[in-house]
Amino acid sequence: MERNSDVTSDLNSAFVLGGLVYALGENIDLDFRVKVGLNRAETDYTVLAIGGVAMMPLGLLGADERAEVVEVKSGYQSAGVAARSCQDRVENMGVRAGKIVEVLNNVGRGPILLKVDESRIAIGRGMAMKIMVRRT
Repeated sequence: MERNSDVTSDLNSAFVLGGLVYALGENIDLDFRVKVGLNRAETDYTVLAIGGVAMMPLGLLGADERAEVVEVKSGYQSAGVAARSCQDRVENMGVRAGKIVEVLNNVGRGPILLKVDESRIAIGRGMAMKIMVRRT
């Protein structure tokens, strides 16, 4: 959510956001975005171009897919547990940046079964969506 930076104004920001993503290779994307302001409370326009490695949440991988963990995000809360403790809990299970994980079972709901090193662990879907991975 975005608000007018002028706290004395009662005019809210109005804008249009658009973009496109072009895959340069299997694991590299070029992302181009444009934001156009529709009223005086918003900047006239902003252009952003980003190149990077294609990442996705672990929870979107299918069974038998392998991926490298890129980042463990700490969101606000998961199941009533403080965000930092969720991140610590995942890392204590061996899921941390640089690790290769294999999805053993992901039926689209409920926990996801993973293989990390020689261990098999079940992780909740909410936590899995905070773990950013790159397919290997």
